[in-house]
Amino acid sequence: MRALRWRSLPAAGTDRGQVKGTELAYAVVPDTLHRFIVYEVRAMLADRSLDVTYHVRDAGALSDEQVRAGARPPVVYRHHDCDQAVAWCLGGERV
Repeated sequence: MRALRWRSLPAAGTDRGQVKGTELAYAVVPDTLHRFIVYEVRAMLADRSLDVTYHVRDAGALSDEQVRAGARPPVVYRHHDCDQAVAWCLGGERV
C-alpha cells in the first residue's frame, strides 16, 4: 500500500484545531479510484483530554446532482487507528 498524502484543513495560526469535531486533515486513499477519503477529526476523551479519530467518507454514495448541490459524502466508518480506517477502505472489513 502506498503512503497517504495528508493535507491540513484548519487555518494556520488559529485555535480552531483544538475544537472537538474539527476536521484537522484529510487524505484520499490510494487504489480506491478516489472513492474513499480519510479525515483526521479532533475528539475529546472521557478525561477531557484531546485525541483524534479517523472518519471515512464515501464519495460513491452521492449522486451527481447531490455533488452539484454541494452535499458532502456521508461518514461510513470511524476508527481511532488510521491504519484500520485505511484497511477498511481497501476492503479488509467492508461487506
